[in-house]
Amino acid sequence: MNYQRRFNYDITTSELLQKLRNLNDEKSYLKSDKKIIMMCGFFENSHLCYHLQLTNTHYTPVIFNVECPRGRVFGATPHIGVIMPQCKTIIYCTFHSERITRVPDDGIYIYSIFQKAVNYDQFIDAQNDKEKERIARKIWSQHRGKCFECLRLTVAFEPRRATVHEQHIEVYCDEIPGKFQHIAPKLSKEELPTSQLPSAKEMQ
Repeated sequence: MNYQRRFNYDITTSELLQKLRNLNDEKSYLKSDKKIIMMCGFFENSHLCYHLQLTNTHYTPVIFNVECPRGRVFGATPHIGVIMPQCKTIIYCTFHSERITRVPDDGIYIYSIFQKAVNYDQFIDAQNDKEKERIARKIWSQHRGKCFECLRLTVAFEPRRATVHEQHIEVYCDEIPGKFQHIAPKLSKEELPTSQLPSAKEMQ
């Protein structure tokens, strides 16, 4: 191989990243509001959360299965579910910085949202969101082979938050396409926004 030959083309990191993002969009039914998952405020708190908004642009329901980056520091709620056509939902991506010795570099870790288009008939008897989630889990448990539709988003970190962390709100819109329906969620202690976590005095 001739390593002395000249290259007559230039390539930049930004161009390569843009090509990868465009390819990523082509392989995904679900579109995200951002191209990156930004964890803000690791100087201020050990429990960080990013609200990832996903929109189903497909003409049939799409079930999703979120694969978190390896390790115990990352999480996602819900990690399995279904989104109806032209509807939106929010995935709460979490990061526990007290479980590591240093904050990772940007772009090292990736959330993978695997997807599968399904028929309306599979959810015709579902009475509520819990039933839909149960059906989605059953479909994924029977899935074999590769999943070609996948949205991959890298994780980045900021030392401080730009705005106050909002309360978690589950978003579903089965009846009105493209609209939000706010449902008061039942949150565990780990899922509570920073402003709602008990203080040291309250815990005594």
